[in-house]
Amino acid sequence: MSAGHPSANEQPASVAGQTVLTGFTPQDLTFIVGKHLAMYRGEHYIKTLFPTVTELTVLLFARSGLYADRGSRPGLRSIVSGLFQVTVVALAFALVNGEEFASYYIFYGSLIFAIAIVSLLRWSYEWLTGVILRAAGYDHALQFDDAEAFAAALADLQDAIEELRRLLDEYERKLP
Repeated sequence: MSAGHPSANEQPASVAGQTVLTGFTPQDLTFIVGKHLAMYRGEHYIKTLFPTVTELTVLLFARSGLYADRGSRPGLRSIVSGLFQVTVVALAFALVNGEEFASYYIFYGSLIFAIAIVSLLRWSYEWLTGVILRAAGYDHALQFDDAEAFAAALADLQDAIEELRRLLDEYERKLP
């Protein structure tokens, strides 16, 4: 892991010199140490691993599979779900950090705007890469021009399945 960023499997630790807490009253020391130790609780420790909303956004999107390969990426439902989670996390960060808002429009307005923009960008990306792949000769769909070719391919597939079953049965008979 890069310097200054703990990895998820490192245990929390505090290291301080002899004079770091000198000059404070016992009440001040209690507050300082208590606040520091509270950051090791699970709900706060995540902020030490991922201190910004952007890093948490990447984490939530990765968990939702939004960075997966082209063929296994989830659809709009997962995008909306991921953006909603990010909105909730951003609101929680703002409230925990003491931000005050006259209106919470910024959160639900941003959510609606982000859904529209991300969906448009995702559709544009899928369309453009599809055009490029088709121009390069890649066609992900298996297409048959006539029913006879389809029937022949299906018969070949059935023959291959039967051969595989025969080989598996033969293998099982040889097992002790």
